[in-house]
Amino acid sequence: MELLLLVINIFAGALLLAALVRIAWPYFSGGRKQRRRGTGGGADRDTLHTSAE
Repeated sequence: MELLLLVINIFAGALLLAALVRIAWPYFSGGRKQRRRGTGGGADRDTLHTSAE
């Protein structure tokens, strides 16, 4: 019985951790990447377009 509760607790903890990571990940990594893509990516695309033309 105690083993079953332990397994349930581990499973619930993993789900909670996964949920927190999904919620927090865009703010820490995705947001920074989007900002970098918005500034640096745009400049790189402009240089690529000018060189291609």
